[in-house]
Amino acid sequence: MAETLRKEIEDHVTALKHFNAIRKQTAAKALALFAYNDAIRAVIADAGGIPPLVALLANGAADGQEQAARALGNLAYDLAYDNSANCNAIVEAGGIAALVALVDNGDARAKVAAAKALASLARDDVICAAIADAGGIPPLVALLANGAADGQEQAARALGNLAYNNANKVAIADAGGIQAFVALVTNGAAGAQEHAAAALRNLAYDNAANTVAIADAGGIGPLVALVTKGTADGQKWAADALLNLTYNNTANKVAIVCAGAIKPLVALETKGAPGSRRSAAHALQILDLADADYISYITRLKSENASLKRQLPEDDVVDLRDDNLQPPKKKRNLRDEVDEQKQAVLKRVKQEKVAVEGARDRAVEDLEDV
Repeated sequence: MAETLRKEIEDHVTALKHFNAIRKQTAAKALALFAYNDAIRAVIADAGGIPPLVALLANGAADGQEQAARALGNLAYDLAYDNSANCNAIVEAGGIAALVALVDNGDARAKVAAAKALASLARDDVICAAIADAGGIPPLVALLANGAADGQEQAARALGNLAYNNANKVAIADAGGIQAFVALVTNGAAGAQEHAAAALRNLAYDNAANTVAIADAGGIGPLVALVTKGTADGQKWAADALLNLTYNNTANKVAIVCAGAIKPLVALETKGAPGSRRSAAHALQILDLADADYISYITRLKSENASLKRQLPEDDVVDLRDDNLQPPKKKRNLRDEVDEQKQAVLKRVKQEKVAVEGARDRAVEDLEDV
């Protein structure tokens, strides 16, 4: 059985090298299916399947490119993170540049398959840097912002993995990735929301500028909403993202509390999945309202508010926390008082004139009746 399988794979590899476009597409599709199996991935690589798949990816027809991207993505994927041999072989065969080009210029389905392959490849710092060097970040951000739902999800996966690299965190933010991720957390499909929240978590980790940018982009509210009503994975990643937004940023702590995060985080800590419970507990610990930084921040705001009040005339100060208070009345000057007196006199004269004319008319009517 093993020999029969090996022979079939070798036949597909031969077709990739020497047959026509349709046969190449069929062979790539078959190898993509075989590559779902952990053990068979090594057989495909040993049979020399990676270089011709990269060649089809770079120079094939649209359908062939899509299937080659799927096959390479499956060959690179490994949940245990120990499939470095296949990843390195794809890189050495020129796969990164071909995949980036496909995300940039391929049709919709090819873009999805290429983004998924890049997500699988972006498992170590060297390859993450290589994808960025090949210009991979801008087209992935474009797919994130403007692609169909499955394209957005795979772009979010790829960019989230790329964001483990510190230089890439900056590049993704510069390419507009933060705004696109916030929009996806807000309105994306469930899978896309999960990966977008995970990416925001990675972008915020140990990057002060990104923690500010995510808050400025309106990211805190949607993340709190995802903690409240998201899927189990979405809740976990959103809680982790909120946690990372608080590091050395008291303003974000205050904003997260004001966005109503405490109640859903407490619920998640109590009733969520085990991983989500740990994330929620850690976030609640950092958001502790007795935190010295928080108290210091609130104290400074109160001091600034008091200073502003002292700079205004007493009659112009309104406590904006009291919904029943009315704005201060506009101060009157001498011209206003003179104008009001003139208007009062004119009004009285008009009223007297109307009264006299009415009396005269009634007198005439009485004479006519005699």
